[in-house]
Amino acid sequence: MLAENPALAEGDAYLACAVGDETALRQATARDPGWVHRAGGPLHLPPLEAVTHSGLLTLPGFRERLRDCARFLLGAGASPDQSIGSRWPPASLEAPSFTERLSALYGAAGKARDAALARFLLERGADWRTLHGFGDNACGSLSWASLNVLVEGGDWAGCARALRDHGMPAARRDPGGTDIVRIGAARYRFADEVADVLLGVDDAG
Repeated sequence: MLAENPALAEGDAYLACAVGDETALRQATARDPGWVHRAGGPLHLPPLEAVTHSGLLTLPGFRERLRDCARFLLGAGASPDQSIGSRWPPASLEAPSFTERLSALYGAAGKARDAALARFLLERGADWRTLHGFGDNACGSLSWASLNVLVEGGDWAGCARALRDHGMPAARRDPGGTDIVRIGAARYRFADEVADVLLGVDDAG
């Protein structure tokens, strides 16, 4: 509905985050600079989370607008590690988890498959080691998503490259399984093109 009629977000800065309305974000910040740190809106999300978890990030017509909003919010002081409590059951929107978090980086690299946004967050200090709502960090999110989530126009390999370039430990093949990749002490499976990036196969070519 918001994709078809972005004007529905008029007057609600949090919905404006979800549709990539940077002008509305600038106006809200001019009125109240502290709002960039506070959760709000129908899903009770802080602004950067509302941007990076927006379902519209997968649509070419909204992607760059949402990236611009993320750049603005970080420039206005939002934390690159902004996160929310997981709402996955047994948690819920009304009672989010206190222990399991879903970060802005998880939204970019684990949901939207947006390599440019993931790299931007990492460049601004987002920590790939932050545990997400599935009990793992960005490695686990990328593993599951690259094997199970098809996002048109997305780039799991680019997300892997961004993570590798910003501190993720070097990956290696696990001797116990040809399709298993070890990162630190953890063992993962990835889509082939993602595994190649993490193992440095793309560099060798």
